[in-house]
Amino acid sequence: MMPEAHLVCEGFLLKRRGAFQNRTRWFRLTTSEFQYFTTEEGDMIASFPIDKIIGVTEEGSTQFELIQRQPFGASQRTRMLLEAKTGSEKRKWVGLLKKLIGANQGEYQAEEELICEGCLNKIRGAVKRQRWFRLTDKSISYYAENGGTLMASLGLSHIEAVKSLDSDTFIVHGDYNFSASGKRDMTLKCSYSAVKKKWMHGFKRLQDEGLIKVKY
Repeated sequence: MMPEAHLVCEGFLLKRRGAFQNRTRWFRLTTSEFQYFTTEEGDMIASFPIDKIIGVTEEGSTQFELIQRQPFGASQRTRMLLEAKTGSEKRKWVGLLKKLIGANQGEYQAEEELICEGCLNKIRGAVKRQRWFRLTDKSISYYAENGGTLMASLGLSHIEAVKSLDSDTFIVHGDYNFSASGKRDMTLKCSYSAVKKKWMHGFKRLQDEGLIKVKY
């Protein structure tokens, strides 16, 4: 029986194909596949199995290239050049890809299972700051940027409530002052409603699995 696939990493990367052909896409790396979409929570463009990737090479400070065994996607190429926004984000992708490629089927183990991740606007009064958030089966955490410095983390057992404000905004309430600003709640604004649904589905999944008991 094939092991159940788990999400390992997701985020925007620039897919480089030459002048006027570069496209920013949303990528998802699971324990079994590498996938990319039109945008976050958009339509899937292509996917291919991890065991078809035969190499990952680093190209400069923010770029890396995947080499596949066989052509894939609309372009039917065997190489894909990708660019991250920062060097730390690139290192995150490259490190996880190499771990998965080097692991035998079903042997990859992570300390936490990733439920979802992405960029959210953390709102405090009139101040709005973009942070990178990760929801796992252990906690919700946020970082200065994707692959960057951890700023704060709240264990699932300390989440008291997750409340919807409008179509793209929600609040996470903790039972102690956990945030970097010393607050026990976070107001988080998504880029659009489909992204908010992703996060709410993530919390609902954790609730269904008995990992959190929250009020909606």
